[in-house]
Parts: sequence; structure tokens; C-alpha cells
Amino acid sequence: MSNEVNEKSPLPLQILGWFLILGGLVFVLKIIISGSDFGFTRGIWNGLLKTLAVVAGIGFLRLRRWAVYLYFGGFTVGTASFFLIPPNDEILVLYTQPAVLVTLFVVPVLIGLFIWKHWHRLT
Repeated sequence: MSNEVNEKSPLPLQILGWFLILGGLVFVLKIIISGSDFGFTRGIWNGLLKTLAVVAGIGFLRLRRWAVYLYFGGFTVGTASFFLIPPNDEILVLYTQPAVLVTLFVVPVLIGLFIWKHWHRLT
């Protein structure tokens, strides 16, 4: 945990941590069980990003600052790679809809605000 004994992770960071852990594990298990919908290379890349998400989730639960860098770094690299090398044209059209683009940028900003509020608790 942090420097103080028995300090509990704030609820927003717990929710984010568990969301990253469970979402990442489900995605990795899906790739293992049924393969990737986007081919071998894209599947490996997505699996790596989701594994990083699991590690970041564990870091959030343990109140570690490196989890913030890992989360936002993985998000940035994953988003950039998606738009620079899209899996296919249909998905690119779907993900460039205005509502999706707004969500893509609003959610990380909200997460950043929660993290900013609790930054002093992270070690």
C-alpha cells in the first residue's frame, strides 16, 4: 500500500483498477479461447495492451504512481496505433463517429481528474 498503514484505495481508483483488471483478463482469455478477430499480429498487439491494462489496474489498487503512467501510455499508444494502422475500413468508420470520438477523449479526461484529486495518495 502507501506509506500510511492500512490506507485504502479511494473508490474511483478501485473501480478503475478492477475495470482494467477484469476487462483485460476477459479480452486476453477471449484471444486465447477463440483467437483474434483482426489477425495474428493485431491480436498479439491487443493482447499486449490488455496485459498492460491488467498491470496498471493492479497498480491502481496498490496506489502506485507508475500505474498512471502505464495507463495513459498504453491508452495513447493503443489509440494512436488504432488510427494509424486500422484493423479494417468498417471499424475505422465506426470509430470515427462523433459520439465515439467524444467518448474516446472525455473518458480519459474524467479518469485524469479522479487521479489528480487522489494524486497525493499515490506512491
